[in-house]
Amino acid sequence: MSLYKYSEATQIGITAAFCILVIVDLIGNTLVCLVVYRNRIMRTPMNYLLVNLAASDITVAIFIAARYIFPLLFEHPKGRAGDVVCQLFTGEAFVWVGALTSAFSLICIALERYLAIKFPYDERKRPTTAKLKCVIVFS
Repeated sequence: MSLYKYSEATQIGITAAFCILVIVDLIGNTLVCLVVYRNRIMRTPMNYLLVNLAASDITVAIFIAARYIFPLLFEHPKGRAGDVVCQLFTGEAFVWVGALTSAFSLICIALERYLAIKFPYDERKRPTTAKLKCVIVFS
């Protein structure tokens, strides 16, 4: 199945670029999650937001791979199984969910940094772990 209509070289180049980006994304964001998980001192409200951002980026990478890389390696199933695969994996719904979660996480990080700079000594303005858990579940 060809996703690119111009040439086979274009198809190979774009697929190779996607493969490299997905691998780097998965490795880098997994390392971010592992560092926060394994080091107790890194479990701060700001780092919880960074882990949320990393998790959403991992989601985008996985489903971008399902959309643009795997169809070149495997044939898309037909019938009911094909409909399910299309709706869950190759239909880009989860890519958009991950992208919107990523954007929302960046907004939350910017807001947290703004409050930290604007009100450095006001503890009421600082986000707590409980507040951030609600924000992360909301996102």
